[in-house]
Amino acid sequence: MNSKVIAILFTTVPIIAGILVVFEIISINRFVRSGKDVQTINNSIDALTQENALLEEHIASYSSIAAISDEAKGMGFVTPASTQYQTMVPDQIPVALKTPQ
Repeated sequence: MNSKVIAILFTTVPIIAGILVVFEIISINRFVRSGKDVQTINNSIDALTQENALLEEHIASYSSIAAISDEAKGMGFVTPASTQYQTMVPDQIPVALKTPQ
């Protein structure tokens, strides 16, 4: 009986060990591949962060008062000599009264 158990152990243990080695190689391969994917994603994040910073600088320069003023002058806008207001409704009704009725 002991010889049969030993024979079974000598045949099954190497098979199990081989299966575990193959499983470990497959697992390590997946971990390495996922690490490369993470590195690619991090590189993309860094590139997009730098691009966003450049775009923010462009937006800040285009939205500055001096840039807007220069662009308006280039388009022919001028500062008016006097300000005039025109109402659209000739007889406006006051929204709030000072004294209650």
